[in-house]
Amino acid sequence: MQHVNMWIEDELQAAARSDHRKVLDEDGCSSLHEVARKIYALGVHDGCVQQSNRDTARRHRERIRAEDGAL
Repeated sequence: MQHVNMWIEDELQAAARSDHRKVLDEDGCSSLHEVARKIYALGVHDGCVQQSNRDTARRHRERIRAEDGAL
């Protein structure tokens, strides 16, 4: 969220220096934070899914090794 706040500050400063830029309003700031939150949540979810897949593959390999050793 810190990067979103820094970007918002940069945009506000740029709008103050230029007649060709619109000022970002509070609704726009809130929307940016919401998008950042969703992206972060999706990244965390994807990371959890990948870790689960790695754990499943590891357990499968261990099971195969155990079965091969029992022969």
